[in-house]
Amino acid sequence: MPDRDKVRLMTRLALFEEKYGRMIRKAENTSRIDLITNPVWRWGFIVTLLFFAAAGVLAAFNIDMVLDSAARDQTRNLIMTVLIAWLSTLAVTVVISSVLSVARERRLSGLVIQYRQMLGQLERSAAMSDRNNRSMDSSSDEDVLWDEPSGGAPGHRRRRGHEEDLDYRNMQVLEFEDDDYCYYVEAVPKRGGRRG
Repeated sequence: MPDRDKVRLMTRLALFEEKYGRMIRKAENTSRIDLITNPVWRWGFIVTLLFFAAAGVLAAFNIDMVLDSAARDQTRNLIMTVLIAWLSTLAVTVVISSVLSVARERRLSGLVIQYRQMLGQLERSAAMSDRNNRSMDSSSDEDVLWDEPSGGAPGHRRRRGHEEDLDYRNMQVLEFEDDDYCYYVEAVPKRGGRRG
């Protein structure tokens, strides 16, 4: 992958982390079942508190009706009405918060998958760049040794790693000529190879 694409991918990843990083870290550190159930429990608790707070305020404003019900021995009916209303409200809250939690968990899972794919692309890109750099380094001029010319003879090139395969004692200098140039080529035979 060219460096331009790598920079573009890193920029996308940084923007993605800035926008969704907190959500992704939370999703990675929390189990799937907790991502779904925790909001349900939280909303159930909040709705219960709000319901009984509202019931208390309503009872305070209608204290005469509450006292009349208690005097007529209808307290049990009043308590049953409050409990049925609370359970109905809680059931609706649990259903709605469950649906929203599942939808949110699916969205978070999609974001985590997308984030991991981008990280994988970036890692593959970095590995490919390292491999290319290593292969370029191994074939660059740093890996080519130049022998100093002696007595006006041209120097010869040797590649690292191939020295043990070559027989420099039997090296020959060959001369070629065309209309424009005269060429001097050093031929180094391989060890154990045929010599003519």
